[in-house]
Amino acid sequence: SSFLRIGRNCVIKESKKPEEKGSIEEEALKRHGNSTEEMNNLKTQYQSELQKFRKNRFDTSAYDYLLLFSHFSKIGFNLRSHILDAYKQKVKTIPTDLTEQENIRKDNILRVALHIRRGDSCGHSLHGYERKPSPLDSIAQVSSVRMCYDTSVYMEALSRIQMLAKGRHLVVYVATDHLLDLMREIAKSHSKIYHQCTWKYVYHSRSLFNY
Repeated sequence: SSFLRIGRNCVIKESKKPEEKGSIEEEALKRHGNSTEEMNNLKTQYQSELQKFRKNRFDTSAYDYLLLFSHFSKIGFNLRSHILDAYKQKVKTIPTDLTEQENIRKDNILRVALHIRRGDSCGHSLHGYERKPSPLDSIAQVSSVRMCYDTSVYMEALSRIQMLAKGRHLVVYVATDHLLDLMREIAKSHSKIYHQCTWKYVYHSRSLFNY
């Protein structure tokens, strides 16, 4: 948050331009306060957590890795308006019916990020997709031992999130390297939850990745 106040773009490069803060950043500034003492205490806390992670990195659970990567992603993809404009041109939404979308109250939405690994990432698998999810405290997966999970595993998890959301409408942000086939599979084999959610994804033609 100290980077936000002095107008620097953390990690990428220094900038004189004011930071475009979103709701998460604004809340962080309120929560952590503005005094030098508070910021120093926060810095000491983060340094302690980083040292602990370095010491125990080989014993770190998948859950802790997810938390760590979420922080890195937020810092690395602190989007400015021109980047958001570029994304908006590629974002697709299902359903596309504007009337149906407008009937959903914004304060009754739960946003869910859904990453489904497919394509060449699964080329090493000799036994097909995993039919059950790995526990959160399992050892983190690296490139040579990554698993790929059946679509039903993700849809069951999504159904559980929907149940826990207690009536809030799910907006699912999909990230995958097998987009159109995956969305067709969800629509065909998991039609109930497909029609109960709003789905969003950034569509890029696969021809861009033909090297």
